Amino acid sequence: MSGRVIVVGSVNVDLVVRAEHLPSPGETVTGGTFEQHHGGKGGNQAVAAARLGRPTLFVGAVGDDAFAADARSALAAAHVDVSRLLTIPETATGVAIIMVDDRGENLIGVASGANARLEPAMVAEAIERHCGGPCEIPNDHLGADYSPVPCPYTFDKSVQMRKEAAAPPEEAPPEEKVTITWATIAGFYTDWAEEVAKEFEAKTGHDVEVIDIDFSQLYEKQVIEMVGKTGAYDIITYDVGWKAEFANSGYLLPLDDYIAASDPAEIQFEDIHPALVEASCRWKGQTWGLPYYTFTMGYFYRCDLFEDPGEMAAFEAEYGYPLDVPQDYEQMADIAEFFHRQPGDTLKGETIDEEFYGIGLMAGRFPHVQDEMMSIAWTHGEKLIKDDGTPGTTEPGFLDGVHLYVDELLPHAPPGALTSAYDEVVGQMRQGLIAQTAAFYLDQWPNMVKTEDEVPGAEICAATSPGAHTWVGALTLGLTADGKHPDVAWEFLKWITGPEAQRTFAEGGGSTCRVSILTDEEFLTRVNNRLDQLMGAT
Repeated sequence: MSGRVIVVGSVNVDLVVRAEHLPSPGETVTGGTFEQHHGGKGGNQAVAAARLGRPTLFVGAVGDDAFAADARSALAAAHVDVSRLLTIPETATGVAIIMVDDRGENLIGVASGANARLEPAMVAEAIERHCGGPCEIPNDHLGADYSPVPCPYTFDKSVQMRKEAAAPPEEAPPEEKVTITWATIAGFYTDWAEEVAKEFEAKTGHDVEVIDIDFSQLYEKQVIEMVGKTGAYDIITYDVGWKAEFANSGYLLPLDDYIAASDPAEIQFEDIHPALVEASCRWKGQTWGLPYYTFTMGYFYRCDLFEDPGEMAAFEAEYGYPLDVPQDYEQMADIAEFFHRQPGDTLKGETIDEEFYGIGLMAGRFPHVQDEMMSIAWTHGEKLIKDDGTPGTTEPGFLDGVHLYVDELLPHAPPGALTSAYDEVVGQMRQGLIAQTAAFYLDQWPNMVKTEDEVPGAEICAATSPGAHTWVGALTLGLTADGKHPDVAWEFLKWITGPEAQRTFAEGGGSTCRVSILTDEEFLTRVNNRLDQLMGAT
């Protein structure tokens, strides 16, 4: 992996109090627990880039208080270059005060501190000293009150940095052409969304601004805007676990009246699997969103390793059965242990210089570890919540699954597993560090298969996850209650989740939610032939 990443953005210290309920005005809630974390959109992006192995420079600002050293040390510990993290005298470091109740609802207050004191001239000087010549300063979200910086640098959209306005923007007057804003997950999803949105723009004359947000920040960023009723987003993207909170909190508009007034052919609910409709769309008898991207889980592995004659013979000699796609998680643990190699060991008959790991895990404090863990628990016949409504986490089978994950899989994963989500595991595969995943999102195939171009001799294969018990869900789109253009936003939402746009999505490699597309033999044959041609070309 070559090239360096320069991130310009904010760095905060998050002070989190977890309590039974959120306080009302004037109320003091006691008995909570306190946690301190390191955050800020820019800081988080820098850490993510560094974890993927990119040399990463962070350009930002902290104050001269006690939090500054902690923030600087946390970035440095993640191998981020903080030589251009400026210290602003007599200024506080950015702080977010967060209260979270037992239901997951929160209150957030942010004191930007030194982040708000970072001016374009400071950024230009910092990068000039680092680059020693012209280079790009990612910076298209500085407020309109900033003057252009007189320097030979190009400003682009690589990283967002925004100076908050003093007051919420006024609602735009009615007009024929409007711009709707859609907050969604960054990456392959957004690349596709921007292309498909152009078709909607051409058909309707309206503009669509796609705001890409890293998944680790998607919940927080959207909630902050919706709690503040800023009207920043007309459409938001939610994971299935957020649906109830967003609906109960009044963040979303129910879609039932919009659906009733629309042509059924534009929506075709019957073409979406009932499990996805219930999991993603419905809550308390109302419809709150439409799914546009399913992330059903499967399994990825290095088939060049699994099919190597020497590795196959050694595995069978050691474990007593053939090396193949694991049928259960005990077999997956055997494979993880087998392929975990130290420097000086051989892999496919060649001596390796660096440690090679048997599995990549999403064991960080993100929703994805739940998806991995529950996939194991289900194969053991267990549930998170039993049919009688009581917790299932203390059942023997569930505990066996936890012990397998912690004691038999995690020791054979890279050291960064405890801070990893799906992007990090994809990065580990593409760097040639791991032999397999656990249960993993099949929508990541377009990213996983790039391993074949980046790791000499590597071949990537996909299969069902062990036991064929796995997580099913979808990224779902909803209309915000404070959006500026709900009617136009609805037209876009139903179009991009509808049959026409979903077929375009699927043809581009996306994981559509439409059963008719997934079962269209002609379409599948055409796509498979196209993939074979692409693979043959490489």
